[in-house]
Amino acid sequence: MDRKEFFEWLNTCPTHKWNITFDDHAFVTICFPVEDDEDDEAKRLEEFDRAADNAIWDRLETEGVV
Repeated sequence: MDRKEFFEWLNTCPTHKWNITFDDHAFVTICFPVEDDEDDEAKRLEEFDRAADNAIWDRLETEGVV
């Protein structure tokens, strides 16, 4: 695929919300920004915090600290 074919193909994408983040004429990096739902992000962080807390308590129990 040459550059012309690549950009023709890219323009067939359902969204035109893409950015070229790197282009050295032999290698092109394209970025497709996505919007995250803030509620989903908050849930992910809450789940991560809970898992981290559980891992800490499991480690302390295994070492006989608690």
